[in-house]
Amino acid sequence: MKKNPNQHINSLLETLTGLLWNKREARTFRALVALFLSTELKTTLQNIKGLSASTASRFLSCEQLPNEVYWQTLNDWQLEMLKQLPKQGRRGDVLLKIDLTCIEKTGKKIPFYRLFNRVFGIQLVVLHACIGGLSFPLGYRIYKGKGQATTVELALELLAAFPPLWWSSRVVVLADAGFGSSDFINGCQLLGFGRVLVGIRCDRKLRNGRSIDALTKRGEQHTLHDLAIPLWLSWCDVKREGSKRRFFVASTFAAGGAYLARRYRRRWMIESFFKSVKHDFGLKEARLRTKTGIRLWIFLACLAFSLASFKRYLSQQTLNLLQAATTILDTLTDVRLIALMSDCERLSRACSRPLKLVWV
Repeated sequence: MKKNPNQHINSLLETLTGLLWNKREARTFRALVALFLSTELKTTLQNIKGLSASTASRFLSCEQLPNEVYWQTLNDWQLEMLKQLPKQGRRGDVLLKIDLTCIEKTGKKIPFYRLFNRVFGIQLVVLHACIGGLSFPLGYRIYKGKGQATTVELALELLAAFPPLWWSSRVVVLADAGFGSSDFINGCQLLGFGRVLVGIRCDRKLRNGRSIDALTKRGEQHTLHDLAIPLWLSWCDVKREGSKRRFFVASTFAAGGAYLARRYRRRWMIESFFKSVKHDFGLKEARLRTKTGIRLWIFLACLAFSLASFKRYLSQQTLNLLQAATTILDTLTDVRLIALMSDCERLSRACSRPLKLVWV
């Protein structure tokens, strides 16, 4: 990469702010980005620097741009960064991970709230891409309940937006048993994804009538009773609460049982992403009551994670995500200056010589 990390990051932020209508909206957007990158304060609008919480709330609740425009700009930047990475052997494989997560919330006035899998909140189907040590959230879809698109249909819709021809190296689709249905596997094949590795329930039946949990050898080729294409089956044992739990996996490509188990374990890295984007980058703090606000809040949390992930990768892993986010925040000099002036104004109110912040 010819540019340094700060130039790549600043070019993305300048492109995003350039899409907005005026300078006031651009300042508000950059202040919100700084809020989501801040590791010292809780990600709530009351902690935003240089703006009032009401101003930030109006920006989030009023549709400045369609949500798709924000995501298209971010995706173009993410794909460009991923394509510039060196591709060496299996480490150069593109891992597209599909999973379901929930922004846990209570209250009937919250948009998109649903009870699913005994968890109440906003249910998200997320597509996460990983090459080597660099990972980005590429998009999400909101599960809206019965009578609407299923989680499998939403996952296939996400994958269709990033077809295999977009990637310069091999692509492997990873998903857990919640997406291990025949519809999902067939759908991936129709979209051109020939390498699919998914979790599968232990009670699924083979064509010969046996259950998957009766298998004794990993890496064997079998055919499920409800799926025409052959699969290679394996499993991995994971320690959970002092005991071992066995997870079965099915692959559409030939590989050894140990390799399939190791590759499937990489899928659990998306859980680290969920934990980080919720607790470190403010996703779980979404308290807005408009659909536009919720969607923009999710975008800002994913944007902050993407920037920190990119910065951490180019630092040769010497920084963790929170340190990387702080480093990026230090480069936003305009936001830092406005925050400093706001702090001076608040401090001066208790003095005999009050100061006032004036926008120019």
